[in-house]
Amino acid sequence: MRAWALAVMPLVLRPYQQEAVDAVIASLNAGCMSPCISASTGSGKTAISAALTQRFAARGKRVLILTHVRELIRQTERMMRVALPEHDVSVYAAGLDRREHGPITIAQLQSFYKSYHTFPAPDVAIIDENHLVGDTDSGMYRTLLAGLGTLNPRMRVVGMSATPFRMGSGLIYGPGQMFSECVYRIGMRRLMDEGWLTPLVGKVADKDIDTSQIATRGGEFVAGKLEAFMTDEGKVDRAVDDALRRCTDRQQVLIFSSGLKHSAMIQAALVARGQLAESVDGTMHSEERDAILTRFRDRGTRFLVNCAILTTGYDDPGIDAIIMLRPTRSGGLLLQCAGRGLRRDPRKQSCLFLDYGGCLGHFGPLDTIEDSVVANKGKGGGPAPTKVCPQCDSIVFAGVTVCPDCGHEFPRELKHEVEASPMEVLSTGGAMPVDNLRVHIMPQSVAVAFHRAGHEVCRVFFALLPESNAWARDKSMTQLRLLRHKRGTLLDWSKGYVCHALQPCRTVRDLATALRCLETPTSIKATKSGIYWALTAATYPEEQ
Repeated sequence: MRAWALAVMPLVLRPYQQEAVDAVIASLNAGCMSPCISASTGSGKTAISAALTQRFAARGKRVLILTHVRELIRQTERMMRVALPEHDVSVYAAGLDRREHGPITIAQLQSFYKSYHTFPAPDVAIIDENHLVGDTDSGMYRTLLAGLGTLNPRMRVVGMSATPFRMGSGLIYGPGQMFSECVYRIGMRRLMDEGWLTPLVGKVADKDIDTSQIATRGGEFVAGKLEAFMTDEGKVDRAVDDALRRCTDRQQVLIFSSGLKHSAMIQAALVARGQLAESVDGTMHSEERDAILTRFRDRGTRFLVNCAILTTGYDDPGIDAIIMLRPTRSGGLLLQCAGRGLRRDPRKQSCLFLDYGGCLGHFGPLDTIEDSVVANKGKGGGPAPTKVCPQCDSIVFAGVTVCPDCGHEFPRELKHEVEASPMEVLSTGGAMPVDNLRVHIMPQSVAVAFHRAGHEVCRVFFALLPESNAWARDKSMTQLRLLRHKRGTLLDWSKGYVCHALQPCRTVRDLATALRCLETPTSIKATKSGIYWALTAATYPEEQ
């Protein structure tokens, strides 16, 4: 079998980007015709695309990079010229008044679709935002790829997306789909934990919104009905006043509206309150829109309202707040909107996400949306059970007992049952029977929750020591030494810090993987200080 890539000098990639490239190459060498990868917004899919192109070009392959947005074409060209200085990189995009073609071509779908048959067929087509490839054969992407496949039946197709699913039809890869398999996945939670993305602080700003009466079609709200619901002057004024209160320390605020009229109302409300605000939409000339985006990027404008055009392909790392005034039942759209604020910038420490559309209440935490689709074998699985923290308005899962953002302890619900729960009569100093433990990843820590008969008995937190960048000598280690790991697992803390598979745990994800190797004790003792528990003893079967 012919190799699809030679060993060449690689780009300087982040570790996970290299993993993605290796996974695609391995799948192609194994005979896969159409692999795809799932990588969060802000992960650097353009760098992955450039690295793949570099590998293909070194093997003499003709490469076509397809996208639908002018800005993505510009980004891709810049990256390709850095990655492939010895190669000619062509651009075919009517919107940029360029109609070049060569061994490496970056093409705008709408332009290339009309004239692809006049050029040599590529060996590899790379599709950015491949979730836009339609379900039916009549779509533009499908028609183009079918035509190219006729010209070159051995053509391989590689897809990349932050959201490789549709809430109505499920995953866009697998049997019967354009893409045969997803060979690599990396989500926003891991990238935040490892410092590659800006932490996203999500708040439910309007707890009382009820979108259940808005008509839906194809799994999404009908546009006209949605805008009619949101263009209530009282709703707009309340949302703007609340957003100004919450965004006092935010300098670049991107707002998603529910329609053109809604955009105008939001902008007018902001201007009336003395704010520098502008809006963009698809009806504007490109020069006018680009000028507004430039002012926003330079922070000459603080608030930018947009109607359905800045969801994909818009890259502005300075955005430090997202306001969702656009209810949606599309998890992909929600993630794309939130992703506009994930890129790192030295001027910000986090990105605030304010939800005025009931989106977080419907889907739950953003980093769980794709996992939910995958776990439900491609189907949405329905709204996630969640609740809102009354202290800080964060959205959390219904079963959480302590808010991971502010530490608020939720009151435990009393369930009146014929048989009393054994935990309700035990003091914190006595032995508490347990029959299960669960590991939860928090923004800056990992929690081990001990359960009995389906009820959580207590939860112990293990926190990262910034000065050593390792899980090391503190009260966390004192508690951990009371526990033991399952036989045959590669978990060790004899050196004073936690190791798994002989490697020190340096991220919350590393530690969570290690702590899943813990054996469940039969009982524990713990003391409580404020809202936090400290483990003081653990008993195992042969010790009873």
